Amino acid sequence: WLEQLGQDLRYGLRQLVKSPGFATVSILTIALGIGACTALFSVVNKVVLHPLDYDEPDRIVSVTQNQLPKIPYMMVSPGVYNEWLAQQTVFEQLDASSGGSVKLAQGDRFLQTFAVQATANLFSVYRLKAEKGRLFLPEEMQAGKDKVVILSHGLWKEQFAGRDSVIGETLRLDDETYTIIGVVHDTQRSGTFVYLPCVP
Repeated sequence: WLEQLGQDLRYGLRQLVKSPGFATVSILTIALGIGACTALFSVVNKVVLHPLDYDEPDRIVSVTQNQLPKIPYMMVSPGVYNEWLAQQTVFEQLDASSGGSVKLAQGDRFLQTFAVQATANLFSVYRLKAEKGRLFLPEEMQAGKDKVVILSHGLWKEQFAGRDSVIGETLRLDDETYTIIGVVHDTQRSGTFVYLPCVP
């Protein structure tokens, strides 16, 4: 059967060489099909087969505001968040977070990384614990007391060689100096990034 397979392959190759246009279309069609199947499986695998890797993920919901139909999704302002926090009676906890790019100074070079600005209770909502050091304190959500930072596990390993002594050291983000207070391993947010206090 190996000999037969070899003959079939040679015949197929000869046919493709004779019709290069058909061969190109066939290869592109197969490639697109494989790509589409891979993308679909990735979504199903993440959402259905392997949902959020947190305790009781079915109890976590995302709350947003919108102005339909013009703006289907809007950032929630600190004032609106505080109003929700004061009035809501449905949720056990309500945290807020946002993100953006920051410039991390590493000696004489700079690394562009991502910053998650989060309220102090974000970690308890997702039941995350400090791998090293500690998490944010409620009073660190105030201007003047917010110059603290928590490293992601990936950033700690890649840029700080996984040193325990990193706790208490300072780093510069966008020309501001922060004190490193902890390291967190969040399985849903892989990669290199930092957590910063979310100050209303």
